[in-house]
Amino acid sequence: MSQQSIYTKTAKGVLEVKNRTIRLPRELEKVFALIDGKSTVAEMLQKDGRMSAEALSEALDKLTGDGFIRVFSTGAQEQATEPEPAPAPAPAPPPPPPPPQFTETLRIPQPTIRINQVPEPRGTGSELSDLDFTSPESLSKLNKVAEADR
Repeated sequence: MSQQSIYTKTAKGVLEVKNRTIRLPRELEKVFALIDGKSTVAEMLQKDGRMSAEALSEALDKLTGDGFIRVFSTGAQEQATEPEPAPAPAPAPPPPPPPPQFTETLRIPQPTIRINQVPEPRGTGSELSDLDFTSPESLSKLNKVAEADR
């Protein structure tokens, strides 16, 4: 156990202590309460000034053996002795695509327009084809048709 080791509670430990399905001895209960997943062993010793390093080590070993806690991190000192391999350099980005060459002629088919062909108006042909917008009678008829559509 390193002084920089960080311990965290397991699901088993949290559930059994919370539901009181197991009764931990007072010393183990105090150590279990000190574990927060952030504090190192040295910090836990400072929080509980009355506990010796040997007693804390024994309690941590017992809680780890019973499955109530686990080692979360071994700390900065041990990590410093084993340097991490340098990350591989990032691969070079692919070259940009070549600029477009506007040398080809794009052929778009032209729509066929027939001048002699008149499109039919929408709606029924007999009602709308005989409308004359210049006479008052036809305007009256148009208003009636519009009001009937509402």
